Amino acid sequence: MTGKKAEDRTLAIITHVIGIFALIIGAALIFILTKDRSVKKHAKNALDG
Repeated sequence: MTGKKAEDRTLAIITHVIGIFALIIGAALIFILTKDRSVKKHAKNALDG
């Protein structure tokens, strides 16, 4: 594998990992910060998966 292809593959993997963590952190923040029961329910469901 050439250096360019390895770098592209690494960046693609990093992009996916960041996306997954962003979803988890976003749902957790909404769950913690909101007082609305309906919104909390949806945030909890997002975290459950």
